[in-house]
Amino acid sequence: MQFLALCPIVSRTILAIILLRASLPKILQLSSFVETVRSFEVAPSALSRPIAFTVVAWEIATATALLFGPPILPDILAVLLVTCFAMAILINLLRGRRDLNCGCFGAKQSEPISWRSLIRNIAMLAAAVFPLAVVGMSKQGSPSAVDMIAAKVVVFGLSLCLSTLQAIGGLRRHSLAGHLFFGS
Repeated sequence: MQFLALCPIVSRTILAIILLRASLPKILQLSSFVETVRSFEVAPSALSRPIAFTVVAWEIATATALLFGPPILPDILAVLLVTCFAMAILINLLRGRRDLNCGCFGAKQSEPISWRSLIRNIAMLAAAVFPLAVVGMSKQGSPSAVDMIAAKVVVFGLSLCLSTLQAIGGLRRHSLAGHLFFGS
């Protein structure tokens, strides 16, 4: 097997393990996770329980599909899921709400959100996008319809990130760069 063909498999497997590891404590402590979702204040409070259930189901379904499903669709699901996580963290960091429990691995094994947790999510996003990029590079000729859909999903996710940042007034380069690179 060629190295380039092996890399997406490794990326998908690592991401699946992380998602499964993250979902199990949330299932066992679902009421705590509902409170964590509510505390992020990115959706109406009444939707906290359905969102918490959806997140856990999405994590498990995505992890399972990454391990056992066909390529492309699980990767797109992972990109969307991790983009949602990153956006929730980013919105609250820009609001100055650093005292929130990230809820990443359940209530007992969590830490407050930080720029470091955002960077971890961006790294997970890169791991989710990587298999899509490799599939696109490995094909000869013009991109397939699936490649085009995957590219559009990634562009949509990035557009959503930028639109959200604009909407909450977070596109202050000096502030974001200072937090990301200097921890200030």
